[in-house]
Amino acid sequence: MKLKKSFLILVLAIASILGAITVTAYQTSNKQSMLIFPKGSTYEKEWAKVDSLTKKGLTKSALDVVNGIYAKAKIESNSSQFVKAIIHRMKFEQYMEEYSLVKALNKLNEEAKEAKFPVKPILQSMIAESYWNYYEQNRWNFYNRTEAVNFDNEDITTWDLKTIFNQVIKNHQAALANSDSLKRTPLNIYDDILVKYTNGRKFRPTLYDFIAHRAVDFYMNEEPNITRPAYKFELNSESYFWNVDDFSKINIESKDTLSLKFYAIQTLQNLVRFHLNDENPQALIDIDLKRLKFVRTNSISEIKDSLYLEALQNLEKRFANHPSSAEVSYEIASLYSEKGNKYAPLQGDENKWMKKQALELCESIIQKYPATDGAKNAAVLKAQITAHDLDFIAEKISLPLKPSRASVTYKNLKTVYVRIAAMDIDKYNKTIDRLYGEKLIEEYLKLKPTKEFAVELPADGDYQSHTTEIKIPELGFGHYIILMGSDKTFSYKNNGVAYSATWVSNISYVNRRMENGSYDFYVQNRLSGEPLKGVTAQLYYEKYNYTFRKYEYVKAEKFTSDENGYFNVPPTNDYRNFSIDFTYKYTIGSLSITDKLQTDNGVYQYRSYKEDKRKYPKTFFFLDRAIYRPGQTVYFKGIMINTDGETNEIMPNTYTTVTFYDVNYQKVADVNLTTNEYGTFNGTFTTPMGVLNGQMSITNGSGTTYLSVEEYKRPKFEVTFKPVEGSYRLNENIKVTGIAKAFSGASIDGAEVKYRVVRNASFPSWWYWWRGYYPTSAQMEIANGSLTSNDTGAFFVDFKALPDLSIPKSYQPTYNYTVYADVTDINGETHSSQTYISAAYTALNLSVNIPNMLEKENTDAFAIYSTNMSGQFEKASGKVSIYKLKEPEKTYRERGWSKPDKYLMSKEEFEQLYPDDEYKDENNMYKWEKAEKVYEKNFNNTSTLVPLKTGVSTKVNSNDSVKLVNLKLWKQGVYVMEAFSKDAYGEEVKDVNTSPSIPTQVKKFLTKSTGSIS
Repeated sequence: MKLKKSFLILVLAIASILGAITVTAYQTSNKQSMLIFPKGSTYEKEWAKVDSLTKKGLTKSALDVVNGIYAKAKIESNSSQFVKAIIHRMKFEQYMEEYSLVKALNKLNEEAKEAKFPVKPILQSMIAESYWNYYEQNRWNFYNRTEAVNFDNEDITTWDLKTIFNQVIKNHQAALANSDSLKRTPLNIYDDILVKYTNGRKFRPTLYDFIAHRAVDFYMNEEPNITRPAYKFELNSESYFWNVDDFSKINIESKDTLSLKFYAIQTLQNLVRFHLNDENPQALIDIDLKRLKFVRTNSISEIKDSLYLEALQNLEKRFANHPSSAEVSYEIASLYSEKGNKYAPLQGDENKWMKKQALELCESIIQKYPATDGAKNAAVLKAQITAHDLDFIAEKISLPLKPSRASVTYKNLKTVYVRIAAMDIDKYNKTIDRLYGEKLIEEYLKLKPTKEFAVELPADGDYQSHTTEIKIPELGFGHYIILMGSDKTFSYKNNGVAYSATWVSNISYVNRRMENGSYDFYVQNRLSGEPLKGVTAQLYYEKYNYTFRKYEYVKAEKFTSDENGYFNVPPTNDYRNFSIDFTYKYTIGSLSITDKLQTDNGVYQYRSYKEDKRKYPKTFFFLDRAIYRPGQTVYFKGIMINTDGETNEIMPNTYTTVTFYDVNYQKVADVNLTTNEYGTFNGTFTTPMGVLNGQMSITNGSGTTYLSVEEYKRPKFEVTFKPVEGSYRLNENIKVTGIAKAFSGASIDGAEVKYRVVRNASFPSWWYWWRGYYPTSAQMEIANGSLTSNDTGAFFVDFKALPDLSIPKSYQPTYNYTVYADVTDINGETHSSQTYISAAYTALNLSVNIPNMLEKENTDAFAIYSTNMSGQFEKASGKVSIYKLKEPEKTYRERGWSKPDKYLMSKEEFEQLYPDDEYKDENNMYKWEKAEKVYEKNFNNTSTLVPLKTGVSTKVNSNDSVKLVNLKLWKQGVYVMEAFSKDAYGEEVKDVNTSPSIPTQVKKFLTKSTGSIS
């Protein structure tokens, strides 16, 4: 964890309103003359009396003393004591009065109105924080509250989220209004209400620093869920990453008066300007680091990480000879370490060496400036990077006298030590019930080892986690504990120690629950699958011991498997969770063998209730609409059926009472009806007037429907988007046309259009199978703005199809751009619409409509589709080829864990030890080689104009197709189909279809799973 810098804390003891005001600051040298405000007396005796009365619970008496301090401090203009008295008065009043929270805030506002500098800005900052803390305690009320009108502006309990949000910003800004005086006022005038830490004063030397950083800390919070304007402020310029000199000169403006990002970056810029020429750069470095972190977090630039690193390196270089540069260097090392955490060994070597780079930088910081906070933070980061880590997964059950495997995940280890010991299962269960951690390891070390060995691990020196597989030697029948450690003594402290339990047994079993609540079990030989006769199965179930206050396993029934390896656990009259202890005794020659296995997962058994099916009435209602105005007639119909869940019959000539309820479930009216010969009925209600509108209901007890009653106007127009035609690709400008048209057919001209364009990325469906993982690309808003519809009601959204530059082109991403538009006419009526546009590095989608599986008798033709990225037809020509894939000669058992990235065993050694197991990618058909070509065809998708009798022409699109003849002669197996074409820009497009086949003796399949690659 990063070491915190020195702090100055404003002592605020307002229960549940004001949190501690915590700040971090740096010393500055200001050439302006400083303002002097005498501190005055600290009133030690008076405050000692307040503390004494508070401890005795005499709140009223303590408040009287505080009021005396308040009056005296006000007369003497003692700013520090005056603010301290206000804080304590608010605290005590909350203890004593109902609704004191609102009263306290009102009093605080009154104090701020009358207060003079330097008290006023402190109170305004406190008010802002008080409002925000009130919101945090009541956030759910604000989230469920719509924007209020005609409300009491002085009553905070009636405010909506936007109002309280405005008040917080307003008071933070007001506190900073008199910036010149704030910058000239040293913070030490408030020493009496600041908890001072070692060297703390150098971090926030002036009142301006103190209040500005409090405001910035709030502005960095984007929690409030309010409606954002179309012109919302975004950090969309690289200039926000510029060096302090250039950043201090840029003009930052926004129409978005509710943007916290805007106020944050603006305040940070003011702080940079204030400290830009300081002789001591500590404050400037601290502010700039805060600025760069904030910009990196909120920037929508595709290359923000690169800009952030470059900015840090420039800042480090600028102040390389000052000790405070150590903090900048530490942030660079943290960034390297962060990148190192993204290393995915199965995906490639990207970011592999970043942790080593971070470590080298940490060591440089510690050596160059050992006494700085940056060096202390670097030491913590160094310890994290160089820490040892060890974990492993062993097979739960392995075969006797056969080697098994364990998957070992390790970091910064060259050798791992393994200790295997037999342990009676009953003793094991009792041990893990009462011991854990170091005590458990000590108990395991008391066991006599069956096997002990060490394994040398592949060590790259990259300080990354890696996974490998190690051989677990042959073991006899029984239950074992495997210990694995980074030290041969398996010392628990300062070393990595992991453990796991495993069985060695020939026994396996399957079970299933029956309808009557019983369980069928089949016991089999683990290797051959043959049924095992004569296996005893002792059941244990958990029972609570009230004496020892814990659950204990108690013996229950015992069963023996028959010649089919079968036994049945009958249903129970109660609930229980049981496990089974299997024992199989047999002889081979003169050798007597006992094979045991205990299930580690309990089987949950419960009473089974089988009720006779009975029929019950059910009613389905139908309304003429979903929303009504007050006083409007509701026409409803219904049908009644008798059902048992499987069979249904109508209910003719059935009497029923239908009732109409308002939003408070108060009866508005009811009507008695009788179904006709078809089981239906109909009727009417009138929606109530003068009551609360909202969701109301109609019911007859066996069915309910809901309707909305609202004061509303019928919509007068709608908004639609035209399909995007033509070919386009990434980094090109795309123009989307929207239309606002009245239902009467008239165009809605002069309407205000607010739009947003949001980008998401998707990847080919074959990606996971081919690569073993899915890439990710965060959603991003790439454009927004305001437009006006023209005289035809049309509006045009232009945007550039920007890709995510962090995603390589080779990943074949397709970017989906969602265009949202909100259109408001001159009467204030608003309607919304959205459309989707897709773009990729190629401008053509190619797909052959072959199903996932083909029967050998199939004679269908399969269309070849060529479309633009929005799904519109595009002319294309190319070639389709189908190849037989070289399948493995046998089926491999898949791992019980993820594939390793380091291999200790060669493929030959592995196949000799584990002939039935997968070594790398033997089961991944996407990596199988192609064999002979079985089909080839050139295709041509065309678009022609066909004249009509009316004298005009229409466009006719024609898709070519694939028809597979003599499919019966094809060999059974898996095939891959490849379709080639080129888009309008000459880029090659390729459609690859393949997936595992599931052949039978009679049928044969050609299989596919579609994805586009180039």
